[in-house]
Amino acid sequence: MSLILICGCTRSATTYTAILLKKLGLEVMHERLARDGTVSFELAVKDSLWIPNHSQLFSSSKIFIHQVRHPLKVIKSNQFLNEKTTWKFIQKHIDVNPSEPILLRCAKYWYYWNILIENRSDWRFKIEDIDDVFYEFCSRVGVKPNREVLKNLPRDIRTRMNMKDRKYLDVTWDILEDLDKDLCNKIKKKALEYGYSLEEK
Repeated sequence: MSLILICGCTRSATTYTAILLKKLGLEVMHERLARDGTVSFELAVKDSLWIPNHSQLFSSSKIFIHQVRHPLKVIKSNQFLNEKTTWKFIQKHIDVNPSEPILLRCAKYWYYWNILIENRSDWRFKIEDIDDVFYEFCSRVGVKPNREVLKNLPRDIRTRMNMKDRKYLDVTWDILEDLDKDLCNKIKKKALEYGYSLEEK
């Protein structure tokens, strides 16, 4: 069986996807390598924080899937990434500066990290569309689709784990445009390419 590698930015519901795969019968872990694969933001680059022998994954038989979530939601949710580990790792691979406003860093991260993932992936899906693409998702990872598993798994796992009480700065297109108009336009264009609406809900 091919190794399953699923990659998305942090806070793109990768924890949810790892649990979903496990409940569907695969040995896949979040940001750790198990027998059948891993779901991790690290897979965008040949470097690792937590996965031993990470670089060897790319020479193995693999299924590489790109998972995305709406940019405004991801940018907002990434405000509390760990500076000493996660941000330090990100800064090794894309041009973000610790002295920049946190929302600008998060916006750059969403845009440039997704581009890195695009260059490796075989297929992309929006986590918001998991109900609609579930059969194709299961076919690609090689499991029998079980809609009861999908139906019964809470969609807000990560929020309920440790983030519901945090106070986040608001993120809108206008706020991103004020921070960096050119970057905001690039993110909008990429969001449309991924199939998102630019309407704010």
